[in-house]
Amino acid sequence: MGRERRPSNYPGVELRPKSIRIDFYYHGKRCRESLSIPPTDKNLKFAASLLGKVKFEIAAGTFDYAATFPNSKHALSQKPAAGTTVADIARLWERTLTQAASTKKAYKKYLKNHVLPAFGERSISSVTQTELEIWRAELGSKLRPKSGNQVLIVIRKIFELAIGDGLIARDPAARLKNFKNPRKSVADPFSTADIAALLANADERDPQLANMLDLWWTSGLRPSELIALEWTDVDWHQRRLRIRQAFVDNEITDGKTLSERLIDLCDHAICALKRQRRLSPRQSALIFLGATGKPMKDCQMLSKRVHRLYGLAGVRMRKPYQFRHTFASMMLSAGEKPYYVARQLGQASLVMLERHYGQWMDGAQKWNSFSDAVEEVRSLLPDSWDHGGTKLARTGGGQGATMDKSPKEKRQKT
Repeated sequence: MGRERRPSNYPGVELRPKSIRIDFYYHGKRCRESLSIPPTDKNLKFAASLLGKVKFEIAAGTFDYAATFPNSKHALSQKPAAGTTVADIARLWERTLTQAASTKKAYKKYLKNHVLPAFGERSISSVTQTELEIWRAELGSKLRPKSGNQVLIVIRKIFELAIGDGLIARDPAARLKNFKNPRKSVADPFSTADIAALLANADERDPQLANMLDLWWTSGLRPSELIALEWTDVDWHQRRLRIRQAFVDNEITDGKTLSERLIDLCDHAICALKRQRRLSPRQSALIFLGATGKPMKDCQMLSKRVHRLYGLAGVRMRKPYQFRHTFASMMLSAGEKPYYVARQLGQASLVMLERHYGQWMDGAQKWNSFSDAVEEVRSLLPDSWDHGGTKLARTGGGQGATMDKSPKEKRQKT
């Protein structure tokens, strides 16, 4: 049988037959220290006051275990936490990162620009939840919700490590709420006339760029995937592309989804690849190269080439990522199944598809098939455009008469 213990009216203070014991957490471990004083009312108040002082010093990072309890057997094994700063833990956290290179780079940027300037030199145990909430509010006035939430990920991970290492008993960052990110679509797709104008102007000045854009709007690739395509990724027989890598910040990565996918190609996309094959240097593994003949290892290089076309083509300026959005919106407007479109885009669920393209998923069809949308673009291209041997029969209305079958039509046929 153990010694008799009785709770007192003071939390963390226990009555013993001939002494009083206080209970607290330090470095993530539960500590109990006995005070060799009789359990009188006056001594109970003293013990409660001492316990409050201990907790305050632990939170402030100034607690000295040996000085407060010199006769404790735990004193020698406990180290003051005051010397461990947020920057110390941040350096350890950086060594645990296993994400893609681009994600690591972003986290380190947020750490350097936002976390360390605010808390880097502070003792990890001295940072309070109130301070973090005030800092979060200031972040919200400087950053977009998505960026702000990335910064919050960094600060949470640092304090999670401190908890795991027993440096703090309570995580002040655990209750920091994410910023609300308005779920509005960023899709602003090109019209068929826009696409035709961009392709025609690109073909006059930069035929390889024209081929790239022609493949882009008919495949819906991410720009980082587009510039990393290799000729070995093309399955000419099955008319498919294998998407297995991406160029991000001058490095080849496994892509955003970290898994390979196969996408179907329509005849128009195949024609774009055949035209590019004739222009591509034999020694090049990559399908598309930059204007200087070197790999485009960053999407900004592609964006600069596209931006030059807008004024020449008379098309409203927008991010080139809209070529991907154009593909998705056209597919849905042509009645393609949302699940199939999501698979083509490399999206794991329909949630993102509905968020960005919900207005094109309402059942109202603009075209009977995706091939009709492609045919509309082709009918607007110059007569000199190389359609890969497929001739458009021009009618009085200027509409093309022949076109390849869409992925939906192919699936129905099979």
